Amino acid sequence: IIPTYNRAETLRQTLGNITRVDGNGLSVELVVVNNNSCDHTKDVAAAFSDRLSIVYLFEPKPGKNCALNKALNEIRLGELVVFTDDDVKPNPDWLKVICEVSKRKSEFDVFGGRVYPIWPETDVPGWIKANNEIRILCYGEHEYGDREVDYRSLDQRPFGPNFWVRKSVFDSGRRFNENIGPRPKDRIMGSETSFLLELEQEGYDMLYAPQAVVGHYVMPYQIKESYLLKRAYTKGKSIAFLGRPKLPRLYATARPVWYLWRLGSWLKYELKYLRSKLVRDVEKRIIAGMHAMKWIGYNVYHLKNGALTNKETNNGT
Repeated sequence: IIPTYNRAETLRQTLGNITRVDGNGLSVELVVVNNNSCDHTKDVAAAFSDRLSIVYLFEPKPGKNCALNKALNEIRLGELVVFTDDDVKPNPDWLKVICEVSKRKSEFDVFGGRVYPIWPETDVPGWIKANNEIRILCYGEHEYGDREVDYRSLDQRPFGPNFWVRKSVFDSGRRFNENIGPRPKDRIMGSETSFLLELEQEGYDMLYAPQAVVGHYVMPYQIKESYLLKRAYTKGKSIAFLGRPKLPRLYATARPVWYLWRLGSWLKYELKYLRSKLVRDVEKRIIAGMHAMKWIGYNVYHLKNGALTNKETNNGT
C-alpha cells in the first residue's frame, strides 16, 4: 500500500524502482491511494499498469491514515499487508525477503525492515549526516544492527516506509487512527506509531528484519532550516498526542491552574527559541531551535486540546 499526495513525479520514480524488485513466484498487488492530489498522480499510476499489478484508489479526505484505511477497507487483503511510502527505493530482493522472514518467523505478527536515507545531490552539511537524532526524526533512518531482533528489546517499533503486518491483524476491523499522521494542515507525526503502540500493548510480537532494505529519498528542501524546525514542532505535537499528559490530576481538579502552568512552559520555550536565533554557529542554532520548537509544539497541542491524548481522541480504531 502506497499513499501519496501531490508528488506525482516522486511517485513515478518510486514505481520505477518497484518494477526492479523481484516478485517472481509471489502474488503481489500494489495499491496506490491518491489522497486528494491535484496533480497528475492518476496518470502516473496508469503509466505503470502494464508493468505492475496496480489498484488505484482515490481518497478525498486529507490524511495519510485516511488513505491507508481506504485501502484496508476496499481491497482484498493478501496474507501479508506491506506498507511503504511514495519516495522510496527498495532493494531488488525486498519482497522475497519479506516473504521468507514472515514464513520463518511465524510467531511474529508485525515486522519492520531497515530504512536508510538517500541524500540529494545538493550539498548536505556534514553535521546533518552525522547527527543521529536528525537522521531518525527528519529523514526516516531506521537501522538497528545486522541481526533480527524483537523490537521490545530495542524499545522501538517499525517505521512507515518499510513495515508489514499479517492480514489476521486487520480481520477484526482494526484500522489506523485518522487524527494523526501526514496531512496538508495541522499535522501530528506518528502515522503508524499510534497503530503499532496499540498492537504492542495488546501483546502482538514485532520483529526487526534488517535484510528487508528500503532507501528513503531526502528532498533538497528537507535540508533547509525551516523544514528541520517544522519537523521538530510536529514531533512535539506527536509526543503530546501519544504520551501521558503531565499532572493529569491537576487538570481534573484545578483546570485553570493546569492551563497557567502549561502557558508558562510554552512561554519558556518561545524565549528559548528566540534566544537560539542569536546563535551564529549554524549547527548549534538549528539544534537549539529544534529543541525549543519540539516543546513549543508539545505545549501548543495541550493548550488547544487540554489533557486529551491518543486514546481520548482516537476515532480510527
